[in-house]
Amino acid sequence: MKKILGIVIIILGVISGLLFFNAGMKLSSSGKDLTSLRSVGGTSIAESYYQSMGEYGLAYSTICYALGLSIITISLGFGGRYLFDNETLSFEKSANPKNETNKASLIPCPNCNNLCSSDAESCPKCGTAINKKDDLPNFLKG
Repeated sequence: MKKILGIVIIILGVISGLLFFNAGMKLSSSGKDLTSLRSVGGTSIAESYYQSMGEYGLAYSTICYALGLSIITISLGFGGRYLFDNETLSFEKSANPKNETNKASLIPCPNCNNLCSSDAESCPKCGTAINKKDDLPNFLKG
């Protein structure tokens, strides 16, 4: 179910981004047309107004392009998280302290061979003192 949701998020994000790109292209085209208008009799207030409106159209087209790119990027990120939910990336493993293994290992009791924690002071079964990590062989040290 999460993979389907991830695909839907990506598809909707790409469609929304493309709509913003389309709006940006239309604003850019209209802005260029308005800035190129010239009056027949010379400089007029209308000519000045349309040229400034054309500049606004060009500026808004840049904003639309940026929004479209942002929406596509965000949807790929969120959708990708749902698609690859079970896989943890290597940089996430190293950044997450919960994944670090600071757990005690199980070692056999020297007297009864019962498995005991390497952090235990004595065997819970027979009470024999358990060697500390410093006394353990290299392959048993955590």
